[in-house]
Amino acid sequence: MIDDSPITTGGYRPKNSGERYRGEITLKQAFARSSNVAAVKLYQKLGGDAVIKAARDLGIKSPLSDDPSLALGTSGVTLIELTSAFAAVAAKHYPVSPHGIPKDEPGILGKLLSSQRTFGSGTHDMLLELLAAPINEGTGHAAALRVDAFGKTGTSQDSRDALFIGFAGDLVVGVWVGNDDNTPLRESMAAMSLLKSGAISWQRPSVEQRPSTSKACQIGHWQPVGYCADRTRQ
Repeated sequence: MIDDSPITTGGYRPKNSGERYRGEITLKQAFARSSNVAAVKLYQKLGGDAVIKAARDLGIKSPLSDDPSLALGTSGVTLIELTSAFAAVAAKHYPVSPHGIPKDEPGILGKLLSSQRTFGSGTHDMLLELLAAPINEGTGHAAALRVDAFGKTGTSQDSRDALFIGFAGDLVVGVWVGNDDNTPLRESMAAMSLLKSGAISWQRPSVEQRPSTSKACQIGHWQPVGYCADRTRQ
């Protein structure tokens, strides 16, 4: 459980969208509703070192500030970094290294020497439960499909960026909406609707027609190493 109530101490006191608070809620509920205060309180509970280490493990290489505002997107990262991190969860292995030219499958020795690690089954199941919540019951419900889908909507500091990152079937997508000059979006809610619509239009013909046994192993047209050998193609 986490306390989704206003932050009244310290110098950093972010608010929830619309200043809506729900009191004691589960992390799943906080994730589904994109609670700002819950994200900051979780950051404070875990500590900056642990949060930054998790990001590095998932392949985030951009500079990250070690302060509570990191939980709300004050440190800029690239779209491909975010999408690669979600691809790692989809593939159950991390980190995932995106590339434009398909690579040969590694041999037995290559697999043994690989630096990639595997999520524990309990950890992976919890991540999937969290990532299903925004689509099933939260801010990403417009991206729901007839197959299991996982993802997260979000905005960066001052609504300069609006994003949807998610995966379903054997596809992982990252959608960004923002201004080229990095100014805040004028209509953040409209932008969120736009990016979710973009995600839906990209996914539906590609995912829902594919066999449900396909493995999650693409970032758009970027293919991670080593996890697509036995996937089913249409």
